[in-house]
Amino acid sequence: MNSFLASVAAFQGFDEPALDFLEQNIELLNCPAGGILFRQGERGDSLYVVVTGTLQVEVTLPDGRKQPLVRLGSGDCVGEMALLLKETRSATVYVCSDSELLEIRQSALHQLFAAYPTAHKRFLHFTSRRLLSLHLASLPMFAGMDIATLQQFDHEANWLRLAGGETLFGQGDPPDYLYVVVHGRLEVIVERENGVSEVVDQIGPGACVGEMALLADQPRSTTVRAIRDSELVRLSKEEFNQLLSHYPQAAIEVARTLVGRLRQTTDRTTPKSQVSTIALVPSHPSGFPPGFTEKFVQSLVAVGGSTLHLDRRRASQELGDAPMAMLADGRLPTRIHNWLNEQEDRFRYVVYESDPTPSNWTDLCVRQADRIFLVASASSGPHRGEIESRIMSGELGNCHTRTELVLVHRDGNELPVRTMEWLAARRVAGHHHMRPNCVEDYRRLARFATGKAVGVVFGGGGARGYLQLGAIQALRENGIPIDLVGGTSIGSMVAAQCALGNDIETIIELGMTGYGKNIGINMLRDATLPIMAFLSARRTVKILKEVFGHTFIEDLWLRYFCVSANLSTAEVVVHEEGPLWLGIRASASVPGILPPVIVNGKMLVDGGLLNNLPLDIMRSRAGTVVAIDIALPVDLTVPPQTRVAFSGWPLLWNLINPFTRNKSLPHMFSILGRTTTLSSIHNTEACKKQADLYLHPVAPGVDTLDWAAGRRLIKVGYRHALAEIARWKENGEAHAA
Repeated sequence: MNSFLASVAAFQGFDEPALDFLEQNIELLNCPAGGILFRQGERGDSLYVVVTGTLQVEVTLPDGRKQPLVRLGSGDCVGEMALLLKETRSATVYVCSDSELLEIRQSALHQLFAAYPTAHKRFLHFTSRRLLSLHLASLPMFAGMDIATLQQFDHEANWLRLAGGETLFGQGDPPDYLYVVVHGRLEVIVERENGVSEVVDQIGPGACVGEMALLADQPRSTTVRAIRDSELVRLSKEEFNQLLSHYPQAAIEVARTLVGRLRQTTDRTTPKSQVSTIALVPSHPSGFPPGFTEKFVQSLVAVGGSTLHLDRRRASQELGDAPMAMLADGRLPTRIHNWLNEQEDRFRYVVYESDPTPSNWTDLCVRQADRIFLVASASSGPHRGEIESRIMSGELGNCHTRTELVLVHRDGNELPVRTMEWLAARRVAGHHHMRPNCVEDYRRLARFATGKAVGVVFGGGGARGYLQLGAIQALRENGIPIDLVGGTSIGSMVAAQCALGNDIETIIELGMTGYGKNIGINMLRDATLPIMAFLSARRTVKILKEVFGHTFIEDLWLRYFCVSANLSTAEVVVHEEGPLWLGIRASASVPGILPPVIVNGKMLVDGGLLNNLPLDIMRSRAGTVVAIDIALPVDLTVPPQTRVAFSGWPLLWNLINPFTRNKSLPHMFSILGRTTTLSSIHNTEACKKQADLYLHPVAPGVDTLDWAAGRRLIKVGYRHALAEIARWKENGEAHAA
């Protein structure tokens, strides 16, 4: 029997004592044809070696289809992966002909490896290749392929590993291979003629990249690089053509990919972030704030689904200390690599909790992450820890991995302060403020982590901004979260109230008695010689400071932005930092009514001139976008008469004379206010396509300066939003929120 065991590929290189141990701990089984050795999903407690006969391994794909993987004959073994990975069986094994099998139980195998470490190492090397066929057959492009053809593609030369940040191919390179992602994630980058690089897509497990260049036989049109450590299958041009010729399923999958990318190009949509692995890294050596990791994982389960929480202790329990010790030489052992890949297959999300100080485990966590959260207690001070410094410098992980800052505050009753000091000390793509016991804050962070954050955009429209207050009330009553906000003109003020965390009654009260009343009714007190504008803005600034105080945008509980227009350069300006009142003052500066805000020699005016409903800006920041458009499609209609010149004196008399019935001609303020909403009105259909939920409450006959209509407008906005939200949910479009 020793001679037969020595010929088995799984045991080659075992010394004589190890083979003797095996011989003493095996059992011979006789299995008749037509039987099942074990089923996919069963607990694995033995591995089997075929002495005579044949077996067939078959996997059930997620869509229910059966995919044959391989036929096994004399000398082949099966069932070892469930033992090594401590998982259930990944496939079903059928007995094709009368067979004799050797069974080796889990307890005996563990005793063998404990007594003979060299045998353990050789066995791991053999099994490291066994998972490749399983993953290859599970990819949509290869589904339905027969065993013989599958094995043609499943050879070592077709498998490729990329480290995070490594480039797969560059824009302009000749076409040579098609690549299919098995594990990890890639990003697709277009190098523009002006030298700017733009990420246009992300490629996750099961998707292909590089097919367009092969089909067109033209140079690569994009650059593709790994966001994190990734594993791919590559097919040469000849293999790709063979696949398309013989397997319609592969051609269908390629067509689906092409259609999806074409639609994304024509719709000009920003690719949604695809995240499956998240690294939590403490900013300081003191570690994470108490309870943070557990609360975040719980919220991730509630928001995103099945989640595995991995720290060093859990990984060592699952894998053993010996494989974990191998991390010290800077490489990822095959067993750990395969086990981590298996966890990504089993769980929707994997959360890697790093050590509080530099270590091999911390390095692994950062390299494996699609997204990194740097977590700190806000009271600990903004200086960077050693791990952070290595991440910021690119020494650790991939400098292209999205990294965000999470600040946990002691007290949720006071707004955060001095956030800019934290942001100035580190290069991050975003930041989040957390209250220690606020469940909704953790849910919000989980939505950001999974690409499901809900962003609400508020458009400009003067007094019709009250419509937005009613819409907010309807959103909150329907349980639709608001994770980040943005707006233009009056929308910038409403969005700011949401970002401050005010309840709906407080927002309404401020709208009715605060800036709405004071700016609207008493604005004539701010009149000045109309050289640059009709109003001086002194009273406007005073009111904005009274309402919003000295709060900075980056200190708000919710992420916030507002939009102004740069008169000097004809560009949109996005305000995401600095004094909140100043951003709003610029965003709501209707030309002719209020003077421009001058910043660094640039003149900033009402953002509605260029982008009255900044959906495109929100689209790049949120997974689900709700738009509240308050611009009237038709307004300022006048009698059908031709007039090419007007005198202001009779118009003024018509406005102030209570006995005059003909007040149909609009005044200057209405005309100027209307000009700032023309952009969104002209692009209404395009706006609808960019929004997941588009709310457009209409209140005909309400002037942009009719601040007294507040209560009526709130009711109109509320009823409209309720009806649209109900329709949205009924159509099944609200799942993302």
